[in-house]
Amino acid sequence: MKILVLGGSIFFGKMLVQKLITKGIHDVTIATGGNKSIEREIASKARHLVIDRTEPDQMH
Repeated sequence: MKILVLGGSIFFGKMLVQKLITKGIHDVTIATGGNKSIEREIASKARHLVIDRTEPDQMH
């Protein structure tokens, strides 16, 4: 299962990503605006995309 989490570097998104990884979901992608850092533990287990959500071409 592939999961994309928008805003995975802040409170709820970060908790969701941690829970997904703990549950064994290995194909997790975090999309952020790039203004927050991703914790090392999460970054090693999930893909991180820096996108501008106001640019539709970046949402593909």
